[in-house]
Amino acid sequence: QGGELLCGGKVLSDREGHYVEPTIVAIDHSAACVQEEVFVPILYVTKFSDIDDAIAMNNSVPQGLSSSIFTNDSGTMWKWLGPHGSG
Repeated sequence: QGGELLCGGKVLSDREGHYVEPTIVAIDHSAACVQEEVFVPILYVTKFSDIDDAIAMNNSVPQGLSSSIFTNDSGTMWKWLGPHGSG
């Protein structure tokens, strides 16, 4: 879906069933796999322009199970903790 594989992604064929190793993918927020709940160990990384853009992206996903932000700015952290709809 147009993402960039950053690490992982190998199918684990040494066991019964369908398994994939933990994977990190850089991908656009509009990709279907980002908008839907997936049951695989994949971390999707998406760029945003500012904290308001990140909050809007986060709140546009219907399931809202979890989200993370990494910052050195405590003001940004507190702004993130307020209006986002995860968890």
